[in-house]
Amino acid sequence: MKLVNLLSSVVVESPLPKKLIKEVSDKIKAKLIGKFSQDTKDDEKTIGGYIDDFEKYKNGLPVEKRDISRYSYSELKNIIALKRTQKRESDLFKEFKKKEGGIENVSLKKTIRKFLEIEDAFGKGKDITKYKFLDLQKVIDQSYPKFLLKILSEKFKKENPNLTEDVIMYYVQAYLDNFNQLYEQMPLATSLSFTDFEHYIDASVKSDDTETKTDVSDIEEVYNENNLLIFQPKTRDQCIKLKNGRSWCTSREGTSNLFYNYRLDNERTLYYVIDQDKDYSDVNFAVVILVDPDGDMSLADGTNSGRYSGHNNIPWSEILTKIPKLKGLEGVFKPKPLTSEEKKLIDKIRNSKVGDNLFDTFANENEVEYWLEIVNRKVSDEQFNNLTPNLRKKYIALGHELTAGQVRNSDSDTMKYYLKKKVEALSNKNISSLSEGEIAILNLPMMAKLKESLKVKFATNFVFKDSAVIELPSSNEGKYIALYGLKELFDSLPDTITELVIKNKSKDGVIKIDIPNDIDRFSNLENLSLTGVVEELPESIGNLSRLSVLGLPNNPRLKSLPKSLAKLEELDFILLEGSNPDIIIPEEVRARMKEEGPGFYIWY
Repeated sequence: MKLVNLLSSVVVESPLPKKLIKEVSDKIKAKLIGKFSQDTKDDEKTIGGYIDDFEKYKNGLPVEKRDISRYSYSELKNIIALKRTQKRESDLFKEFKKKEGGIENVSLKKTIRKFLEIEDAFGKGKDITKYKFLDLQKVIDQSYPKFLLKILSEKFKKENPNLTEDVIMYYVQAYLDNFNQLYEQMPLATSLSFTDFEHYIDASVKSDDTETKTDVSDIEEVYNENNLLIFQPKTRDQCIKLKNGRSWCTSREGTSNLFYNYRLDNERTLYYVIDQDKDYSDVNFAVVILVDPDGDMSLADGTNSGRYSGHNNIPWSEILTKIPKLKGLEGVFKPKPLTSEEKKLIDKIRNSKVGDNLFDTFANENEVEYWLEIVNRKVSDEQFNNLTPNLRKKYIALGHELTAGQVRNSDSDTMKYYLKKKVEALSNKNISSLSEGEIAILNLPMMAKLKESLKVKFATNFVFKDSAVIELPSSNEGKYIALYGLKELFDSLPDTITELVIKNKSKDGVIKIDIPNDIDRFSNLENLSLTGVVEELPESIGNLSRLSVLGLPNNPRLKSLPKSLAKLEELDFILLEGSNPDIIIPEEVRARMKEEGPGFYIWY
């Protein structure tokens, strides 16, 4: 690119023919197009446009950033997109200032930026300079969060169908929350790929400091002395808040929650009892006492099974053996029957047929809220869109996941509430119940603090002795690796294991993991099997002197075998079936291998 710079500087005074300068410039441009074409699906005309614009805008860049050959295509696009945006913003800014001189500059800049980002939804080609500024600002601010989420969701999902709506929502909400510090630093959000959008947000937004402690201030507290708390929750949402990691059927999230079955169908009164002097892992740290209409009691402890599953009536004396601090407090646990009005309402709710708008069936918001709680089923996108903002939050509080359409049509407050509930739910989940989407959310940089706080809890879900068999990605160990990496899991394995098996059970192809160099600390290892998970192996494997079986099937990207394998004297066979047919095998290793079948080698 020194030639381009030289030509640019002498073109005015040089006697060099302009035709020759153009020929040289065209050749350089063609080389750049060839280079950038390797990194994009954009056509040559589009790439050429970015190159031409760079020449137009480069003098406005710092001297050290004027060499186009140093940029990747993604970086080039971002620079030009930002410059194009700034030019259009500047033109619109001047138009408004010319028309309405008293407009506050910062407010005008923000409103113009928001309009440009949602222009496709707001009205492509619409001349916004015909608006009075305050009118424009009002209509843009009202529609911006919803339109932006809709546009970006559709765009990013088209680019990468594996992206979940929740992950997209996290990043869009982070952008909305930090718009004031971001809008002048980056191109239009709608002009970026998800990868570039993600990088801008991750680089500018601090990791989430959300406290994972649940707010229980809205739940009736009937006793609080001697580090003993007794709550009397009145809604399903309140039970979920009090679950303390337990899987009671009254505190489960989603449609499996049976709170209203217990309360409304069986008229049982629930009391959550927490003994703060007990260890969190103690089965009696938090329990539920269920009181029948006649005063009989049942108890669900941390095991939630057998006699203590909440289904068996037990005497007060037995409850005291579980929670001695309850001595003298039997009178606190009173049955609270349903009122006649509540019973009539329940009957109406259960027998009503509903359509796309629940307000066509029920008289008011309160009745719709009861319907959501008692019937407790997923609503359609149309039904969700017809709910009030408070009822949308109620629906979310009941533990329902939003569909793509519901996410895209949510207002900013609903989005924030949904994300808050997702964080609360994740902080109380066990690793076994995490979905791939939830793992993706926890792996967001803004979730770093929450993910780290869950590490010890998640690690308690697996215990290894002589053997470690790990299935990716669905096992507890596989999910832990997806969150924290293989090295973290390796560090928890005892040095004395004799078998290590890692299998890729995913239907989506190879899952790449990096085998740590310190694998040789497993000096007793006899069986090492890695199926569909490796591209390379560390030389330290050659220090596993007791290794007798080395299984490496279905690793199509495995490049080579380490030379150090030649040192192994106890090895019996190596399995390479389904792996890279062009794998590089060092001569000293190949000399000890004898093929007995496709990909099956005897070691001698």
